[in-house]
Amino acid sequence: MLDTRPPIVQRLIAVNDWCYANYRMVDARVIHSLGLTDPILARVDMPADRPAHKLGLRPLALDLQGIYAAAGLPPRVGLFRTAVTQGRAPDWIRHNLETIEIIERKELNRHSLRENFGLALTFPPRIITDRRPTADAR
Repeated sequence: MLDTRPPIVQRLIAVNDWCYANYRMVDARVIHSLGLTDPILARVDMPADRPAHKLGLRPLALDLQGIYAAAGLPPRVGLFRTAVTQGRAPDWIRHNLETIEIIERKELNRHSLRENFGLALTFPPRIITDRRPTADAR
């Protein structure tokens, strides 16, 4: 059966760590601030405060929100390099740009069989930051 529903258009970029609220925001690009569903935050080397809760990722999620907001929706390959070139990217993104670009290409792939096969066999290193959980991140 042909799906005749109009496509969902993302209108905003939200940062949240409450899964229930995230699933209800169908018109938003949601950055899960604990790294559960965001491909970049999921690669950050950050100790867990308890299982699946990396509170130190919250400020990084806000950094990502700023980059996405400046680039506009939908996101596209190259937006992190542009942010670095324009001096809008925080240090952790600048220092991990090669890894982030691989993740970006995996997430926003063009459905090219050859490119996807190569990306599937590419394993980017963990993202290293100097940020650690603090009382204000909780």
